[in-house]
Amino acid sequence: MNRMDGKVAIITGGASGVGLAASELFLKEGAKVVIFDLNEDSCKAAVEQLASDDVIYVAGDVTNRDDSFRMAATAEEKFGGIDALVANAGVEGKPLAIMDVTEPDFDFPFAVNVKGPLFNMQACVPSMIKRGGGSVVITSSVGATMGGQTTAYNVSKHAVTGLVRCGAKQLAQHKIRVNSVNPGPIATPMFLRVEEELGEDFSKAYKAKIPLGRWADPMEIAEALLYMSSDASTWINGTVHMADGGQKAI
Repeated sequence: MNRMDGKVAIITGGASGVGLAASELFLKEGAKVVIFDLNEDSCKAAVEQLASDDVIYVAGDVTNRDDSFRMAATAEEKFGGIDALVANAGVEGKPLAIMDVTEPDFDFPFAVNVKGPLFNMQACVPSMIKRGGGSVVITSSVGATMGGQTTAYNVSKHAVTGLVRCGAKQLAQHKIRVNSVNPGPIATPMFLRVEEELGEDFSKAYKAKIPLGRWADPMEIAEALLYMSSDASTWINGTVHMADGGQKAI
């Protein structure tokens, strides 16, 4: 039996990288999928690539609360409700130390990485309640468990952990679970471009910090998102689910 049979999943940032891998995997496992992403052309390309009657897209901005509610309303209209929210959209921000961060530098990662999942949850939870429960999974980062030079990004991901724990506590009465998946570096096109710019020495030094010695494949993170969204994890709530190749084990 497919792990998401009969379920409707919203995947934000679903048109590329981990989000696109998750959209592909969720469809394969029987879900009906709503991709929510900023760029309409990217959304159209993703839906064409996935080539399924069970996937649609909504173009919008996760930092805009109205867009999140439009996303949820579309899911209800097209597929009858929402069972899983994968709040995957995120940004890294500028690699700035505390003394160099400006207000806009700080606000942008918080708007996308923290307000975005909050607005997504506000929009999707009422439908989950009507369905008798559901799962919210936020794509966070290994940066949520450590300090780092990218101050605003790391602090925003720490805030995501707070959002997960508040959501888990408050929504459990409705049989809605809230968790995060916290990846280390992932071999997405964006990250591989950064790796190329920074050079071989950067790659060797960073991979030396990861016991498995490599970057994650996007589908490996998608598998973790699927597990936390499916009925295989019904007793898991309020957790930070590391997917970092053992980076935090050192």
